[in-house]
Amino acid sequence: EKRPSTEGEGAPKGRMRGAFPRQTVNGWLRQTGPSSGVSRPASPKGEAFNVKVENHMAKSRGVRGAAGFCAVASLVYLLVRSLLYALVSTLMGLAHPGASMAKPLGFSEVSLALFQLIIGLGAIGLTLVFMMKLTRLRSDDLRLTLPAPWSPGFCLPVFLGVANLANLAGALINHITGSETTAQMLPSGGPELFMYYLALCVMPAVAEELLFRGAFQGLMRPSGSAAAIFAPALLFGLLHLDLAQGLTAFVCGVFLGWLAERSGSILPGMLLHLVNN
Repeated sequence: EKRPSTEGEGAPKGRMRGAFPRQTVNGWLRQTGPSSGVSRPASPKGEAFNVKVENHMAKSRGVRGAAGFCAVASLVYLLVRSLLYALVSTLMGLAHPGASMAKPLGFSEVSLALFQLIIGLGAIGLTLVFMMKLTRLRSDDLRLTLPAPWSPGFCLPVFLGVANLANLAGALINHITGSETTAQMLPSGGPELFMYYLALCVMPAVAEELLFRGAFQGLMRPSGSAAAIFAPALLFGLLHLDLAQGLTAFVCGVFLGWLAERSGSILPGMLLHLVNN
């Protein structure tokens, strides 16, 4: 006697109960269904092409991923710098009502330069910690090592020449667009000038090279030398938030990035950056 099947949707309708166990039906579907087929050997050319495409896609994903995280880290740097700037201004206002970083009423030039030094080091230092914790970046990737033999007699005049040409181009852009320059009056001497020397020359040369040619370039390096050089240089220019200075920073960043790859160290770049500043 035929009865309706109670084995569920997998059992054929109109069959006797248990005639085709569910396991057998499903097993048959797995073996001979649409997902299965006759395997054919791939040609060597086809395999080589597939491998090449997969490698290219993997490299593209690696470049986009590393560049994306460098962009995120740049935003973190700007955010931390703004927060530190606001915090220092608030503390200055508490000490002297109405005082801030923009209007340092009641503060000496030495104090103001010291605050700038703290803000710059704090922003870059916290960004480096952020990258070391959340990425595959390691201390060895920063290349804080002695460089391979290189010629400062060659690199120094070339770098300064490139930097000054970029400065002239930036000045021309400011002249054409009518933009105001961001020049800052410095003290004529004494401890005030020394503190500004540390804040405007030494600290950027060391900290910025550590962040851009060390961390950013180290994160981009597995994607190739070109990406490792140009991506941090572009971010270096954009983060200056000024067209003329950004152009100079980008051109200098490309040269310093090439030097870091060539020498295997960021120390020569720190020296050139310091001399330029």
